[in-house]
Amino acid sequence: FNPLYMKKIYFIYPMIFSLFIYSCGIDTNCNRPGEFGAYKFEYQVQMNPIADTFHVGDTIHFFSDFSNDIYETGENRTFGFIDTDLRYSSSIFKIDTANYRTNAILDFSIGSNHDVSYQNFSSGKVRMNLDIDYIQDNYSFSYYIIPNHVGLYYSLSTISPVQEPDFIERCSNFAIDGYTIMNTSTDNNIDYLLDSPDPFINSLWDSPNNDFVEGGGYCFYVVE
Repeated sequence: FNPLYMKKIYFIYPMIFSLFIYSCGIDTNCNRPGEFGAYKFEYQVQMNPIADTFHVGDTIHFFSDFSNDIYETGENRTFGFIDTDLRYSSSIFKIDTANYRTNAILDFSIGSNHDVSYQNFSSGKVRMNLDIDYIQDNYSFSYYIIPNHVGLYYSLSTISPVQEPDFIERCSNFAIDGYTIMNTSTDNNIDYLLDSPDPFINSLWDSPNNDFVEGGGYCFYVVE
């Protein structure tokens, strides 16, 4: 019996096992340069009606219906999510004052057949979260808002995984990112950002792809 020999075995075996786990966890067929990167998935949300001005008491519908084959921009293809829960979130800002309000979603009545919850941040911001149905490899949700006050509003809508998504051919050393497109065929009244007296809101107009377009942005007036 050679204890030194046994120590060598105990040392080498974990190394081999770790290499085996590492090689299994990462897809060696990643088609992207560099050791690290990110998947960027695209989600879409629609509104009805699409308008630049609503009246107090109007009903504005938001909805989406899509398969679990999610489009990814980096490889210009879809990946099939496997048992991945998604969540929809919305924030609304009132931007017609010099200090815009981040809790303006409370200016609206909200109705849905899905579970709706509100998330309060220490900054005073309030965000609405909604669980997305997943039935037979298909995601869907719908809800409506009813404005109760007049003003100029800026809404953001995002869809994101509740947990780390799993899909075939995934590179495990790649992060998961995504963005949400609102009403693919319209500009969503982005120029209304310039109507705000708040300089920060104005500055969002200069970087629409990052803050407005990819955040599911939409601007609208509410009148009596």
